[in-house]
Amino acid sequence: MVKGRILIVDEDWFARDLYTEYLQIDNNIVDSTSDPIEAFEYLQRNDYDIVITDMFTKRLSGLDFIEEIRKNFQSVSVIVISGVNAVEPAVKALRLGAFDYLLKPVNPETLKLSVKKCLEVRHLLKENIELKSYVDLYSASQRIVSNIDPDKIHSLSVETLMEIIKADCGIFIDRKEGESDFVIKTNKNIDINNAQNILKYINEYISKTEESPVMEKVSLFNREEIEEIYRKVSFVLIVPIRSSLHSFGYIVLLRFFNRIPFSTRELKDAEFLMKNILSSFMNIHQFSEVKNLAYIDELTGLYNIRYFEEVLKREINKGTVNNVFSILFMDLDHFKNVNDTYGHLVGSKLLVEVGRVIKGCVRENDITVRYGGDEFCVLLTQTGQDDAMRIAERIRKTVENHRFMSREALNIRLTVCIGVAIYPTHSTSMLGIIEKADNAMYAGKNTTRNVVNLATSANGKIDTQNDTSLRFSEK
Repeated sequence: MVKGRILIVDEDWFARDLYTEYLQIDNNIVDSTSDPIEAFEYLQRNDYDIVITDMFTKRLSGLDFIEEIRKNFQSVSVIVISGVNAVEPAVKALRLGAFDYLLKPVNPETLKLSVKKCLEVRHLLKENIELKSYVDLYSASQRIVSNIDPDKIHSLSVETLMEIIKADCGIFIDRKEGESDFVIKTNKNIDINNAQNILKYINEYISKTEESPVMEKVSLFNREEIEEIYRKVSFVLIVPIRSSLHSFGYIVLLRFFNRIPFSTRELKDAEFLMKNILSSFMNIHQFSEVKNLAYIDELTGLYNIRYFEEVLKREINKGTVNNVFSILFMDLDHFKNVNDTYGHLVGSKLLVEVGRVIKGCVRENDITVRYGGDEFCVLLTQTGQDDAMRIAERIRKTVENHRFMSREALNIRLTVCIGVAIYPTHSTSMLGIIEKADNAMYAGKNTTRNVVNLATSANGKIDTQNDTSLRFSEK
């Protein structure tokens, strides 16, 4: 049999004692009071299942009492016992949310049966609520672990935790690589200025406790330090997203003033989601490593043509309005002679060094690619013709003046032909822009070599080929 905690409110001491005796027989925990105002104090201090109340008291009518209970203590059920055998008050009480309406003098078995039914209904409702919460928790965890988009994971993690544990706002913080202070990755339902102010205190707290066991699990933060800068905050929860090998940051969850504290169940739910969020970050990290391997040239460590294609798609999809970029297509002059003279092992090492030299001549956000064999490409973002030609000439001169394999005392001299094509001036398609740069490069190889050539458009018109795939050069 389901047992419960019950509060009896009745001015008649004999009725209170009698009801208490009835209900304690079934091992219920029973408290009683004659004053409905005092009853609210009981309700604030204890977690009751049922309030049994008389319909009429001196200080507060039974209907008003029921209404206040339903408004402020929604989880508590109410059973009314009244000496008035009339339909109207019974209907009003039931409409206000009373579970049952019994008439005095109440039969012990009738009272016990009403309480039993009420507790059973409450138990079923509680099971349904818990089941739904577990389903919601499982669904939330699935949303998180199935995500491998690094651009969405911070917002998704904060939003999911806020939803499940009923936080009013949330902040995701992490460190930039090589820096000690945290930065805000995302903030939800809190403006950036308040988030930055809170971060100052959180940063100091985490820095002091980060290596301790405290920061290996969900922890409550002393809100008094934050109240001075953001008085709305009542409760603060810190959720670490870290493993023994990796730290991906912390989620800070806030509840505003006058809200109830985070419950034990909510802390457990936060711990569960914390593990799923960590799994998602680990998956993204591993996926990124695998993806990088697929995009990296094994010999030189530069990007390969597969990545070049992805970047070109992205740049071209931006459209032609206020979007300009340049392609440099390079081929080493007489590289076959190096392989014939020194062997392929030296030739491979030389290609690695050429890649480093080219990369050292361009900006960090430019894309340097080994296109195949002794051919290299560079995508210069937001770069027009004049700057592209200047950078190409810088690369040509640097290669010409460099002594390759000097550590091995070989001091090999090289030159390079570079073709330059501008988007959208010379072409608006991927294959078109590559072919324009490729043709410009080969025009140099067929003349003087060691030269930079700018692509030309047929009849002075923009090439508008619609090819959407790249090829490896076979020349």
